Amino acid sequence: MGELSRHAFSGFILVPFNRLVFTVPRWPNCLNPLTFLFTAFLISLAVSSSYAASSAIALGYIVQEPNESTGVDQTDQSPITTDPQAIDQSDELATLPTENSVVAEQLVTLGSLNSDGKHRYLATFSTRGATLVRLELNARDHRGNYVYRDLEHFGGYLGKLELTTTTDGLRVGCAGEGTPVAVSGIRAGDFLRKFNDVPITSRSDFRELLKKTKTGEVVRIEYVREGSGGSLETKVAEVTISDQPLEMLAREVDFVGEGISSPPSFRAQLRAIKSEKEWVPLDPQMMTGVWEFEKRRENGNDIIDFHYNISEKAAEEFGLVGPIKMTKRFSLPILSEEQVRDLTDRSFDVKFEVIVQAPTSTTEQMIGLEINGPTGATTEGWWYQNKIHGSTTALFYIAGARDIVSSTAYNPYKFKGCPQIVDDTLKTSRVQFIIDPPLHQGADPRKNELKFLSVDTQYFNLSLLPVQAETNSEETYQCYSAIAYAASSPITRANARYARQVDCSFVLFDQLIIPAGGEYRQQFEIFAGPKKSALLSKYGLENTRVFGWFGWFSQFLCWLLSVLYWVTFKTSYGLAIILLTVIVRMAIYPLSRKAAMNAQMMQLFAPELKAIAEKYKDDLEKRGLAQRELFRKYKYNPAAGCLPAFLQIPILIGLYKGLSVDIALRDQSLIPGLSWCSNLAAPDKLFYWKDYLWSFLGNETGWLGPYFNILPIITIVLFLIQQKMFMPPPTDEQQRITQKIMTYMMVFMGVLFFKVPAGLCVYFITSSTWGIIERKLLPKPTLPEDRVKEIQSGFSSQKGSASPEPKINPRDQRGERSKGTESTGGGGFFDRLREAVEAAQKKNATIVSPEKERENRERRKSRNRKRS
Repeated sequence: MGELSRHAFSGFILVPFNRLVFTVPRWPNCLNPLTFLFTAFLISLAVSSSYAASSAIALGYIVQEPNESTGVDQTDQSPITTDPQAIDQSDELATLPTENSVVAEQLVTLGSLNSDGKHRYLATFSTRGATLVRLELNARDHRGNYVYRDLEHFGGYLGKLELTTTTDGLRVGCAGEGTPVAVSGIRAGDFLRKFNDVPITSRSDFRELLKKTKTGEVVRIEYVREGSGGSLETKVAEVTISDQPLEMLAREVDFVGEGISSPPSFRAQLRAIKSEKEWVPLDPQMMTGVWEFEKRRENGNDIIDFHYNISEKAAEEFGLVGPIKMTKRFSLPILSEEQVRDLTDRSFDVKFEVIVQAPTSTTEQMIGLEINGPTGATTEGWWYQNKIHGSTTALFYIAGARDIVSSTAYNPYKFKGCPQIVDDTLKTSRVQFIIDPPLHQGADPRKNELKFLSVDTQYFNLSLLPVQAETNSEETYQCYSAIAYAASSPITRANARYARQVDCSFVLFDQLIIPAGGEYRQQFEIFAGPKKSALLSKYGLENTRVFGWFGWFSQFLCWLLSVLYWVTFKTSYGLAIILLTVIVRMAIYPLSRKAAMNAQMMQLFAPELKAIAEKYKDDLEKRGLAQRELFRKYKYNPAAGCLPAFLQIPILIGLYKGLSVDIALRDQSLIPGLSWCSNLAAPDKLFYWKDYLWSFLGNETGWLGPYFNILPIITIVLFLIQQKMFMPPPTDEQQRITQKIMTYMMVFMGVLFFKVPAGLCVYFITSSTWGIIERKLLPKPTLPEDRVKEIQSGFSSQKGSASPEPKINPRDQRGERSKGTESTGGGGFFDRLREAVEAAQKKNATIVSPEKERENRERRKSRNRKRS
């Protein structure tokens, strides 16, 4: 991984960058074309690293078949018994006949999607393993619209119905409160038969019909409900289609290929601790067996309790006193109107409590607890986003669609990227800890004092946070250890290009002390929300919003954009970006005018430069020296015209990082009301063309992506127009070739630019348009007449005689900067270095004595007489 990233960095970035830097002094009016070319190379760092990482993952980072055994990786440094390969990843749809599975799996919901927003989520749980299989975010604006809707969903939304095919029709497995189907009267257990009078016989038929609908459209659904005595009653419901809310997490089955799936979220297992390295499951079916449940409303909270019993006989096998009962309690509060309106309120969480009871035990018992983290977190935009790695020292690592972040009192922030997790899983047999187990009695307890464990995505975060409460068994929660692991099932080589989507999560381990006849309790919060600084700070998660190097400047630009958005009456963030560009160009306007005057001086120098090039066409060293002397004589700095370009670089980098981190620009359209370019943090997506291109071009991991984007095309066209209009004609063949190479590289950069955020293209287009207007419509700055006459008279005095032989400054020979060079900036570092080497060679040359010189002269005369 590191080697591939380094090669990508040096091949794609450093070589062209070096050429660009040493070409700049030749082009004093490089303000417009080289600005964007230079910036493009900087941005290509992220793009090329992404491609390199994807290739690396495709070649070697393939998730292997998980080990089905419940044994433990025995290593000297791994006191925990469970490694990532040994975690049970059975298909959640399997039926396991156990004592706790006398009834079939049921799906039960908590919360709602009602338009009044009194619940923050609609959570769907499965009784198999007491797991959270889906979490839909219900955050609405003052108009009742979803603030965070699903940006990759096509068509309308009726609810996640969990349909199964039967002879009576499609059976509805779940109809959550507040979903369009539930509002219309359809409920779990009904059988769907017709959609707008079109018979539906399979889930694929239903999906295809739903894709053709739009928000606000009313559809007729014919369904059958089983009545008393087993009779079936046919009914018709009119359902109003709505937008699909964002799924913070969802069950991933066959997501990127057949058989590729993730286990459900927040599974739990009780383990018998035989030794530090041997934690054995008390009941291997605990994660897949069906739990009992009860649902109730209490003290303004909707609560669901899941219970699992381990029999006395099963406990005795491990030397424990049973029966042992485990309860997983999930609850959602009912929000007030004030909380509903405040989207930074501390209500973006699901309460989670673990209770382990041993009521008949007469002695204190120690039991191991395993809690699995969230899986199936949202991965929207994974194919075009370049998530910033959380560690500034990890230069050759990249982030994935889902990464792991941990925090303890000892280490407040620890980031582990998806590619690194997969690499660790495949290349080492050791457990990869994100929180280490205590290795000895004197270990620092702060290392295990957990603050949070997170699955981190581009704009959203899902975290498990311990809660301090009086009912907890521990005043300060200290876990035993935690690991990061690749949760996805094996990815075949046919689907290896999707390996960046490997589902990563964490596993938390703890040692529970259950008092005699008592119980163990620990409360958690499951945060699932946007990465907005005001919200994250209320949960202590502000470190998960990472901007990388020079993040302070990116944060300032994000703040400035929000101010401009507010100033424009919240019309469009696209308009705010345009205003930001205008502010930047106005600020550097004096410098750009000076660059234009430098260009006029270069035009005056053109005849003399041509004469120098012709005179020294076979001696590049003397040609460069003559050009520098010419610039020094008339106090001309060829690099001054590029200053505006360098001043814009921090703006471009800051804006690019801001678009990659700040959720404010997500789902913000360029032109309100148009579906095109409706997300400034993503490509503009003019139309879908994946089906018409080769996979290496039109696939999500291809060079161009599945959508045709028009804004990058406009950007590159403007770059080329500026290059054609403002770059001076070449004075020699070398400059002509250089200009052609720059044109070709512009086209190449267009390929790399094809999947950048639309907001960045808006900045480029506005800046290019400003540059053209500035040069063509505004009064052209002119040099003072006396300055022009001075230059022209100096040239005319040299007419009739060849350009003078350049004089070599002794200080230049020693590799030092002369006073004239120091004031004008003429000459480059490598030129001076070459001159110093040549001077040293001359200085160290062999000195011929006068006697030897006379002898050589006599010999030459003798040879000439013989020839004559």
